[in-house]
Amino acid sequence: MVMPHLLRHVGERMARYLLLTGELIDARTALTFGLINEIVDAADLMPRALELSMSLAAGGPKALAKTKDFLHLFSHQAVSVEEAAKGSAAPRLTDECRQGLRAFFAKQPPPWLPT
Repeated sequence: MVMPHLLRHVGERMARYLLLTGELIDARTALTFGLINEIVDAADLMPRALELSMSLAAGGPKALAKTKDFLHLFSHQAVSVEEAAKGSAAPRLTDECRQGLRAFFAKQPPPWLPT
């Protein structure tokens, strides 16, 4: 479900790297890639969240809804939730996925790794 968004935000080369390696990135890297808007110290998190929520609440509900509609309409890579859900669900129904999840939760290597 994140692939279209990741492609749009970081470009194809970095999206391929992140998706295929599964490498975890830190907040500073996420900020550099444009995946997050800002980094906030833990002590400042709630005040910043309240500040942002008040800013959103101050906007007219109809104007915000229309802005969201326009953002979706004009996005060059807009994918419906239904399309993304279908594409994301199919691989999760495979035997390989079940084996991988079982290994993950058992803290064991997946069965396809060479021994």
